[in-house]
Amino acid sequence: MDSGDSSDEGPTWQKDRVLGDWESSMEYAQHVLVGGKTKLRILFLQDELLSLAKHAGRSIIRAIVFVVFTTKDLNLSQIMDIFRLLTLTYPRYLDARSREAVEAVGMELIRRDEMRGLSEGMPTETKFGVAEQIVGWLSNEVGRLAKRSSPRWGLLFNSYSSLVTSIFSSYASSDIFVLLSWSCGIYNTCVTADSDFPLTNTWRLLLGTLATLLDMLSGCDNAKKSVVNGALVRVRRALRSVRRVSCLCRRGVQDSCLFRTAPKYWR
Repeated sequence: MDSGDSSDEGPTWQKDRVLGDWESSMEYAQHVLVGGKTKLRILFLQDELLSLAKHAGRSIIRAIVFVVFTTKDLNLSQIMDIFRLLTLTYPRYLDARSREAVEAVGMELIRRDEMRGLSEGMPTETKFGVAEQIVGWLSNEVGRLAKRSSPRWGLLFNSYSSLVTSIFSSYASSDIFVLLSWSCGIYNTCVTADSDFPLTNTWRLLLGTLATLLDMLSGCDNAKKSVVNGALVRVRRALRSVRRVSCLCRRGVQDSCLFRTAPKYWR
């Protein structure tokens, strides 16, 4: 999907020149994702950004007798530029198809990096640490949301549930659900690629973020029961997705604030 505008006015997107004109391409992508119509942004996410995340600057050089494939991969800065664009969407998109398309791009950015250094992936390459960067962003974003409202009114109540409700009730449950879905997707992607992922600090940070998001969602006055139940189903499915790490998952959940304060979620 080229922008179709060959003039010099404004940013453009030309698939074969994205890496060579990165700044303009990202500006055009932001315009589509933030200001474009729903159908257009879904197509752009699926046909352009997902393809870029999967194949980067893959090109074909044709000779008389043979065809040679050459690839110029994204660097860490470019990967995070794409992810930054995705972070602009979670408070904006209300339709499931747009959200699913965004999540697919984000998970592919992580999956591709997790395959670096693996014999079944890209054995000669070294990981950039994309998952660590994104999990760090998630943790900071959730912390920012949690601090947006002062807990001073909640201190008037004795119960933990009242405190949670007073702090988080002003947040859109849909936003929290999106961040929780991303967290579950990251979990599935990383554990599938690396069975030792639950031994890392990133895994512990991710699990704590999941616990906090579930607490926030359960404390939202405007959260529909179906949304809360959907979040619980999504988390349980993620934690059970890889049986080899089930014991580690259970231990991590038991150590989390969510399990200590609301063990009923995990029954």
